[in-house]
Amino acid sequence: MATYFTSDTHFGHANIIKYSSRPFKDVSHMNEEMIRIWNEIVQPEDTVYHLGDFAMGPKDQHEGFFKRLNGRKILIRGNHDQSHEKMLAMGWDEVHISKVEVIDGKRVYMAHVPPRKHDPYADRFYKTEFTPEPPEYDIWLCGHVHEKFLRRGNIINVGVDRWNFKPQTFQALLEAVDGT
Repeated sequence: MATYFTSDTHFGHANIIKYSSRPFKDVSHMNEEMIRIWNEIVQPEDTVYHLGDFAMGPKDQHEGFFKRLNGRKILIRGNHDQSHEKMLAMGWDEVHISKVEVIDGKRVYMAHVPPRKHDPYADRFYKTEFTPEPPEYDIWLCGHVHEKFLRRGNIINVGVDRWNFKPQTFQALLEAVDGT
């Protein structure tokens, strides 16, 4: 059993292809490729922490995307996700605003958004409920910033736009190069 991390899949969101320069011909192609890639990596017994913004577009399609994905799935809600109750009803095993776990001896904070000073979208989407300051954690995993950065010090972006649409292991995340 393995554990993976990802975020900002935006299943069903046609405009994200343009906004984040995703290499897909249309939203259907994006959805199918991301599901294929996820399922090539994640086995049914694995766990995936999804750090927010799972799907956009027609809400009646979200559960269909979800049910096609392998693994035990834990959601750290993002600014585009539905309510806690709706996400649990979709089938998520757990739903949180943020979560702290000890992984490989490191205290890891997981939230959709990075600390405010590292968030290029802070003025539009910042929610104070999401963010203690990172010094009390060894690693801060986030999404939300799409392709804007990969790693800044102990803050690592797990978003699909920086990881070739592939869920990543914690070890792979730790190997991310600072400043990119």
